[in-house]
Amino acid sequence: MEQLALILHLQWLLFKNSLRSQGSKLELVARIIFAIASGIVDIIIAVGLFMATLFLSHRPNANAGFIIVFCAITLYWQIIPLLSASFGGSLSISNFRLYPISDKKLLLLDLISGATDITSLSVYLPLLGILIASIILEPFYSPITIIVFALFILFNIALSRYLQRVIEKLLAYRRIKELLVVVMSLIILSFSFVPMIMFRQEIKEKRSKQLSTPQQITETLPEKRFSLREKLASYQVVIQVLGWSPPGLVTRAAINLPKETVSNQLAVVFLSILFSGLILLLVQRKIKYEFYGSSSRYLLADKPPIVITKSRINRTSTKSIFDNSLFNLLPLHAIMVFEKELKYFYRSSKMLLIFLSGILGAISFALVFRAEKPTETSSLFAHFMLPGLNFYSLMVLGQFFTNSFGFDSHGAKTFFLMPIKGQNVLLGKNLAVALIALFQTSITAITFNYLIYPISVYILLNTILSAIIGYFSYAILGNFLSVFYPQKMEFSNLSSNNYSKMALLLMILMQGFVFSILAMAPIIAWYSKTAWVSYPIFVVELIIMLVLYKISLNYAGKFFEKRVEEFLHMLL
Repeated sequence: MEQLALILHLQWLLFKNSLRSQGSKLELVARIIFAIASGIVDIIIAVGLFMATLFLSHRPNANAGFIIVFCAITLYWQIIPLLSASFGGSLSISNFRLYPISDKKLLLLDLISGATDITSLSVYLPLLGILIASIILEPFYSPITIIVFALFILFNIALSRYLQRVIEKLLAYRRIKELLVVVMSLIILSFSFVPMIMFRQEIKEKRSKQLSTPQQITETLPEKRFSLREKLASYQVVIQVLGWSPPGLVTRAAINLPKETVSNQLAVVFLSILFSGLILLLVQRKIKYEFYGSSSRYLLADKPPIVITKSRINRTSTKSIFDNSLFNLLPLHAIMVFEKELKYFYRSSKMLLIFLSGILGAISFALVFRAEKPTETSSLFAHFMLPGLNFYSLMVLGQFFTNSFGFDSHGAKTFFLMPIKGQNVLLGKNLAVALIALFQTSITAITFNYLIYPISVYILLNTILSAIIGYFSYAILGNFLSVFYPQKMEFSNLSSNNYSKMALLLMILMQGFVFSILAMAPIIAWYSKTAWVSYPIFVVELIIMLVLYKISLNYAGKFFEKRVEEFLHMLL
């Protein structure tokens, strides 16, 4: 325990010493603001779940409803870090590889990191609301309920840590990355077959209405309409199976424990311990494998023979793909930074996850809301749904605007040793993010065109113009935030330290401003009943953004050249 206390004390000293600079104090203020805002939201959700547990737990379908709630909490706990490429808190056990620390202590440190993750912290209050309501309803069973809830939290924390290590291991190989891109593309394409499979009966009925007379329709139509629950014949079976999973076990402990037999009560506690223990064993095994060789007791008895291979000569051509007349229009140093950034993005697991999550999130929203092709009587939302989804994808990609130096680490010193202008460095980084955003927008639009409804020329032009304006808006603020609030990012580690909290706060405040700029054109076009009015408004906004980007790039580059010590201190 002395080692753990020393590590935690060291973390406290690092935090306390980091508050000496003005930027770190502003960072602390931003963290407090985020904590207060998220706490208010969590309290509202906790009160809602508390009331639902008190007044709805005695209803017949309460068991299935609470199983779905706890399944949703588990999915949120595991999927949100995956979509945001942020697992764990600020404490990373990879920093302790060279120290004589046992694997059990490393496991405990890893669980502490998972317990202090933003996603984990946002779940504690809602779970506490359900727990308090359960204790009020059945105080006699409160010890068992508290134990099962604690094991449910431990299960989700350990599962999140295990998934992080599995994903990091998979994405460490280039071929697996490429295979993952292919699999995700197939998943996106498979969405187009879901409506045909789930609603084929409705499609047949619509066709029969078109080809038959009204009398034939009344004779041939079935008495019952299509029901998703009827199609899922195993709905009750699924609920029964989930009843013995971790979400089902905590549901039994929350609302059904007095109704259960003694054997079932013991089974709930035993299975909760079993599930948590199995996940902990998997996490400990991953940690042992990751730290293999750091202690002699982990070495294999039979060492494999050492094979000496001849060195291979790399005969790859050194000619860059950017050596053409098109890129000669840009500064040479900007092209060099541009090429470097693309290599970073291609090799980064974090960038791949963020790139895919922006596309999947946008398409998922369109499928959930069942978007239909807009007509003259459709709402404003229907006409500008694709530009709105593209704005969401750009917002997901926003952390690479706010922290464009995150992958550079100690390599950022090179920018100050070379005869290179700061604005050229920022220009190269902006070009790299622009190319990534272009691919993301193109894939989103193509997928939307084939899965949702065909895109008209009007929607396509509005999407392109709004995407360019949104990109320049993010780039203008992002350049200043990258210079004033840089944050180091692990190249392949899916940690949560992706950007400065102060930069994130300013970027969130800017979302409303950017959205109001983009919404001005469609709102005016909608109320004036003239569709083409949005084009000149977008063009004027684009010209203004280009001028502002040129001016801001010059100023941000000068600040970058002057803030050498402060910049490197915050980044490293």
